[in-house]
Amino acid sequence: MRIGVFSDAISIPPKEGISLHVYELLRSISDDSSHEVVLFMCDRGMLDHKILESDPYTIVLIPEHDFFEISYIEMMIKRYNIQLAQTHKTYIAATVLGEACRRAEVPMVYEMHDLEKDVVPLYFTGNEAVSETKKHDEFQRQACAYASLVRVMSRYDYDYIATNWHEFDNKLFIWLPVATEATDADFCQDPDRQMLSYIGNMSYLPNAEGAQAIVDKLASRMKNNQFCFVGRGSERYGSQGIDARGMVDDLTPILRSTAIGLAPIFSGSGMKIKNLTYLKHGIPVLTTSLGAQGYPVSPAMIIEDNLERWPTIIDSLLTDRKLLASLALEAKHLFLDNFESNHVNRQLYILYDRCLTDYGVRKRQLKKLVAQRDINPVEMYWIREYRETLSDLIDDTVVIPSSCQHLVILEGLPGSGKSSLLRALESQLKVATVPEMVATVDMELPTPFLDHDLKKYAIARRPGITVMDRGVDSTLAVELADPESKTCSLTIEAVRRAYANGHLTKPDVVIYLRVPVDVSLARQNAWNAPLWRNRVLLESVEKYYQTRLVGQSNVIEIDATQDRGAVIDQAIEQLEERGLI
Repeated sequence: MRIGVFSDAISIPPKEGISLHVYELLRSISDDSSHEVVLFMCDRGMLDHKILESDPYTIVLIPEHDFFEISYIEMMIKRYNIQLAQTHKTYIAATVLGEACRRAEVPMVYEMHDLEKDVVPLYFTGNEAVSETKKHDEFQRQACAYASLVRVMSRYDYDYIATNWHEFDNKLFIWLPVATEATDADFCQDPDRQMLSYIGNMSYLPNAEGAQAIVDKLASRMKNNQFCFVGRGSERYGSQGIDARGMVDDLTPILRSTAIGLAPIFSGSGMKIKNLTYLKHGIPVLTTSLGAQGYPVSPAMIIEDNLERWPTIIDSLLTDRKLLASLALEAKHLFLDNFESNHVNRQLYILYDRCLTDYGVRKRQLKKLVAQRDINPVEMYWIREYRETLSDLIDDTVVIPSSCQHLVILEGLPGSGKSSLLRALESQLKVATVPEMVATVDMELPTPFLDHDLKKYAIARRPGITVMDRGVDSTLAVELADPESKTCSLTIEAVRRAYANGHLTKPDVVIYLRVPVDVSLARQNAWNAPLWRNRVLLESVEKYYQTRLVGQSNVIEIDATQDRGAVIDQAIEQLEERGLI
C-alpha cells in the first residue's frame, strides 16, 4: 500500500511532541515491506534539505502557495499513486486534503490528537473564545466527515466523542494511542539517578504553566534537588534554579539520569507524549489527572492534582530506592504492553486495509457530503499560525540570510540609553547602525509599528555587524499590552509570516538595557512619543522583556541605571566575549 502523509509543520529530525510521533510512524511504515510512505511537506524555505535526504522514505516538498490548493493536492495524490492519505492537522483535513481525497477517490485517515473544544480556549478569551470554539469544533467535525478513519489518540477524547457527538460511529472512530519504538538500551538507567525532569515545548501554554508551577511549588522549596527542563523555551527558566537544557538532539543521556518524570498539566487536551517518553525509558511519572488522560491505570502513573503534596511524594520515592526500582519496572511494562510501535502498528495496518476494502461504500457516502460551512484555507492557515507562541516566532529554525551576517538589537524602555549606546558603538567599533525612525511610522497602516520595523530590518541586511535601535520585540511588547485589540492579532500574524519569508531575521545578540519604570519616566524627553508616558503600558512592556527576553541564550542583560560609560564598556566586553568584535 502506498500511503501519503501530509503535514506543514513537522521538524526533521524531531525533538518534541507530535513531530516525534509522526517521524517515528513514518519510519515504522517504511520498515514494513508491504507499505510504502511518501511525506508531503509544505516548504516555507526553512528546511534542511540535506537532513531530509537521509530519511528512508520519499519526501515531496510543496511550495507554500500550492500546499493549500485543493486541485494541486489532488494532482499530487494522483501523480504519486497514493492509495491512502493521512494527516494529523485538523485544518488540512477539513479544508484541503479531505476534498482533494474525495475528488481523487482515495480514503483519508485523520489522526485526532486533541479535541478543539479543549484547545481553542487556550488562545482566546470571553465572547471570542465561545465563537472560536464553536467554529473550530465545526472544522474538526468536517475533518471527520471527510475521513474514512478517525484515529483518536486519547481514550478520554474517544469516550467524549462517543457520548456527545451525534456523528459517532464505532467503525469510523477508533481509539489507537500514540506508539513508539523501544530498545533494551532505552531501559538502561543509572542506578543512582536523582534528577527530576520535565520535557516538552515550553512555548506551548499548558507546558509553560506546568514549568512555572514546578518553579514556584517545587524548586523553590526543594533546593537540594536537581530539576531539569528540556525543550523549546526551557532556557528562560535557567535563572530560576532550574537546569535548563533547551532543545537537545538526544534525550537519552538526560533520561538515564532521571529518577522521576514530571508532568504538572492543568489545561489542554489529548495524550501527553512527554509521559510516553518517560515510560519508554522506564521512568515513573508524577502527573495530574489531566496529564494522565489516555494512559491506563498503573502504579507507574502517580496522579496527584495538589502540587503542595508533590514534594512529599518525590522525597519518599527518592529515599526508597527499592520502591523507585519497582515503579521503573512497572513503567517499562506499561509501555511495552500498550505503546510499543510493533504492537500498535499491527492494529493500524489492519485498519488501513479495511479503509481500502470498504472505500466503495464510503465513496458513495462522501458524494452526498455537504460541507457544514465554507472554509477559507487562508483562515485555517492562520489558525495554525496563531497557535505558534511568540517564542516560536524567533525559533532556531529561522536562518539569517548571509547578506546580514551579524545583527545586534538594542532593547529597553524609553530612557534606558539605547540611542546613546547605538552612537557609542558606531563611534568606537565602526559598525553600521540603524537608528530608531519614529517619523516614518504610518499610523494609517493595519500594523503600523511592524511595517516600520520591516523597513529597519531591510536596511540592516548588509555585510558585517549591524546594530539596530529597537527591534520587533518592542512592537510585540506594545501590542500585547492590549491583547484584545485587532492590531495585536494582525501584528502577531504578520510577524510570523515575516519570519517565515525572511523579512524578519533572528539577531545574533539582543542587548537589553534594564531600567525600572520610574527611571524610564524620569529620563524621557520631548522626543519620546506620548504613549510612552503611560505607566501601565511601560509596566506591561517591562513584563514582556522579563518573561520573553531575560534568560534567552542570545540576550545580554545590562543594568542601565549605571553611568553611561559603564554601560558602554559592559556592552563592548560582552560583544567581544561572543566573538562579534
